[in-house]
Amino acid sequence: MIYEIKINDYRFFKNNTLLSFGADARTKRLLSNAAFVDGRYINKSIAIYGGNNSGKSNLISLFRMIKLVLSGKEGFVFNKMFFNDKQYTSISVTYNNLDNNGWLKYSFVFDNVNRKFKHEKLSSITYYPNGAPFEKTIFEKDSENKVFVVFGVDYSKFLDVIRIYPFSLQNFSNLLKIIFFLVS
Repeated sequence: MIYEIKINDYRFFKNNTLLSFGADARTKRLLSNAAFVDGRYINKSIAIYGGNNSGKSNLISLFRMIKLVLSGKEGFVFNKMFFNDKQYTSISVTYNNLDNNGWLKYSFVFDNVNRKFKHEKLSSITYYPNGAPFEKTIFEKDSENKVFVVFGVDYSKFLDVIRIYPFSLQNFSNLLKIIFFLVS
């Protein structure tokens, strides 16, 4: 279940924009539309409405693009029509797979000019009782700064050996096997 999406420079989202799917537990009469997942109320359904040319299709396109990225699909086209005229687009998704791994946050920065992922990061998130999040990095890759960290261990020296595709659970599992082979 998606908790929130943060967007910067994607189509009409020109500045930092937060789409929250969190339900407000103070409004008791609306909790029938909410699920309680790992300490958070999440809306089960949402509605998108607005006038013509208000961005509804751009929002649907954003969901499709996030699905492609998270599922590790290759070959989909990022271009200036897909994003905007800015060089970098950044997106982060906080979600819970309902698989007892808790909340996860996947974020990436895409270079629209060079058409590649500049930075990717997967973190686990724990929420304190006051609602403040605590992030712990699981995976981080920054191709420009030659950073490649998995579970706190620096594997940057393997960046030239391993071709790393955008993050997906399948790619991450395969990557762990490759690292284990290279290190042992």
